[in-house]
Amino acid sequence: MNSKALFSSKSMVWETPKDYFDKLNKKFKFDLDACASDTNHKVDTYFTEDDDALKQKWGGNVFMNPPYGRHIGEFIKKAYEEHLRDPNRFIVMLIPSRTDTKYWHEYIQDK
Repeated sequence: MNSKALFSSKSMVWETPKDYFDKLNKKFKFDLDACASDTNHKVDTYFTEDDDALKQKWGGNVFMNPPYGRHIGEFIKKAYEEHLRDPNRFIVMLIPSRTDTKYWHEYIQDK
């Protein structure tokens, strides 16, 4: 198996398949797509790269499929901070399971 391919990509943008998103949305009823584009957003309220989700306040239940590059930890930290700001909502992230990373231990494990 070529594990190098699992950790690299020429693109940081991954569109979530509609059928997969629809199953999540049925359960969580998302209000915001925090990491989207004008062509791949899944709900009417969304942030693009130009909007910079890291600088915005997030409202309601949030779906996030962040860029999988070296800044992914910043998006996970932001999701954690937004959860602390309003713990009575859902923030669902599609992220790689990298349990050896700093962000995993600081913002996901046991949180």
